[in-house]
Amino acid sequence: MSSTPTRRKWELGIAGSLILATAIICGWLVGFFGNVPPFPKEFHDQEVRRRAKEANDFENKAIPRARVSYPVQNWNPRSLDKIKFVMNWQPGKISLRIAGDIDRLAKDTGVESHRVGQTTVLLINDTDDTLGIPYRAGINLMLEVKLANKWQRAQYHFNEWLSCGYSHGTCFLPPHSYVPLQGYQPTTGRVATTRFAIHNGAEDILMSEEFEGSYSPDDVAMSSYDPMGFRTASLDKLRAFLLREDVPSLLPNNEEIGLLRHSAWDAILGGRHDRNRALAIAGEVLAFDPTLTRHPIDLAQLFASRTSGVDYEKRGRVMIHGFTISKRLAQDAPLYMPASMGEP
Repeated sequence: MSSTPTRRKWELGIAGSLILATAIICGWLVGFFGNVPPFPKEFHDQEVRRRAKEANDFENKAIPRARVSYPVQNWNPRSLDKIKFVMNWQPGKISLRIAGDIDRLAKDTGVESHRVGQTTVLLINDTDDTLGIPYRAGINLMLEVKLANKWQRAQYHFNEWLSCGYSHGTCFLPPHSYVPLQGYQPTTGRVATTRFAIHNGAEDILMSEEFEGSYSPDDVAMSSYDPMGFRTASLDKLRAFLLREDVPSLLPNNEEIGLLRHSAWDAILGGRHDRNRALAIAGEVLAFDPTLTRHPIDLAQLFASRTSGVDYEKRGRVMIHGFTISKRLAQDAPLYMPASMGEP
């Protein structure tokens, strides 16, 4: 009789052990396939990076694609004397003007006529100074459209890392001269009030006159998620994008979501936002997606270095519209005037 209770105790003990073991194994499996396993740390970090890369691959395949056009630019400054009877501009100023009577302009000056999908725009320097204009895989001449009484960019700014070998530098526009540029003007889309503007990080953006032109809603949608858009985006928008709470509805056919995420990451630490909030969001984002940096970094030190770098770059410069002004600029700076800037 005494052996029966003992046997039952053994059976209950074995059953309890099996239940406990099963619970542990199930808990580990749920952690493995659901949340990231908490141990070991090396495996945890490796798993987070793997999932981030898988998410990028999924978005690259899932988000619809659209074609983006990049106007071909030729940097060929000319004297204003050749267009004073054809064009009007404000004397003594820097102007951006639409080439209205392009046929007469082409006949009198040799400026090319409008190409399909493009509009000729003249950048005019009617001052006594030489202008140094930033060149980053092209001059950032962008089409803008007025929608709901708000100006929005209607031209995608492609990632400068995809510039096919084009380097950064400066183009020079001598005193009392102009250079014809090709502005993007889609042949299909909608008609609205539009203008052109040169975007290079300046608050006093140089803009053309307004005109009735065509724009593509697809271009407007994509421009909100390009490197230029991220540089002026709020911290909330950058955070939502990097935490994958906000996903683009459309991507260019040659753009990768991973590169866009790096552009947004760089914008957080670019020195434009409040330091404490930017660092807090950067820490949250980096924990969510460690693939944004290859090596462990000190976020505070990185933020400080980028801020000081921007200050150093502008130190001692006289600037307007983001252009450097100096009568001795051509002698003091290395000359860089690319003959052609176009589609990569």
